[in-house]
Amino acid sequence: MSLSSEIFRHGLRDSFLFLFGLATGITLMLLVSNGQFDFQLPSRGNLGSKMQKNSDLTRSPFQKEILAAAAAEGIDPEILFAIVEIESGHDPMAVSESGAEGLGQLMPEIQRAFGVDDPFDPAQNLAGSAAFLGVLTRKYDRLELAVAAYHAGEPLVDRCTCVPRPVDAEYVRRFFEVFKPVHLPYRVDSTLVDNGFHGEASWAGRDYTADCKTPLYAPISGQVSAVGMDNYIGPYGSNNSFMQISGTKKYSGLKVVLLHGDYSASIGDRVTQGVSRIGSEASIGNSSGCHTHLIVKYQDRLLDPMQVVR
Repeated sequence: MSLSSEIFRHGLRDSFLFLFGLATGITLMLLVSNGQFDFQLPSRGNLGSKMQKNSDLTRSPFQKEILAAAAAEGIDPEILFAIVEIESGHDPMAVSESGAEGLGQLMPEIQRAFGVDDPFDPAQNLAGSAAFLGVLTRKYDRLELAVAAYHAGEPLVDRCTCVPRPVDAEYVRRFFEVFKPVHLPYRVDSTLVDNGFHGEASWAGRDYTADCKTPLYAPISGQVSAVGMDNYIGPYGSNNSFMQISGTKKYSGLKVVLLHGDYSASIGDRVTQGVSRIGSEASIGNSSGCHTHLIVKYQDRLLDPMQVVR
């Protein structure tokens, strides 16, 4: 396996990007800003890599309905919020010239596909919009493609595996002005605990800490292949919680294991990087405080996560 890295300025003051590539062409990206960092995929096309402030879900008069609809489909509610923001401006009675209706601006064929009888009912429209977004985020590895498909339709996106038209690129740009594309380990800043590469046998990794109950999102797109409690006994407690995600498609051969969290995903669940919530930060097992012990393997070879910032 070969690793390569590149360092370049990201456009944010005191911020850098670190890229590392695997022999298969998988590329991961680490944003480092004032000692804090987040994993994410490099953006492409017209998206760029500009980081924006988090969307303010509390601004929506339909916050409760957005949270419920997103939870039912296992997607980030801020994705649904951003779609509603740019589609209708939170106007449940909005109708476009092309016939799209309601908060999520659903076309009649999408309404029928997802059982929306009254597109002007906020709860129904948001449920349909979330269901459609759930299908798209599970289908596409990159969030910008799912967002483009919501606007342009799947056939256009599938034809080129890209954001197809300038009007779609503008739509995606507006989406990312509302939704901050922060991915793993956390949706808020996380900090490396400087205790070195550590762990038992083939499960060594690094520790990253954030506040307890911080939402955790999938680090890679793939399938949950293991989840539960181990039998480890240590000085700070016993029975670590763990989750393993096996990569699919472009992530094939890659496995990521997380320890100590309060995990909500189940074996067999398909997850999308940075989109699917998999649990919350916790301190379960041999843990002295809320943190994630992150383990990365490629073709069963253990990687030190810090190789990405070498």
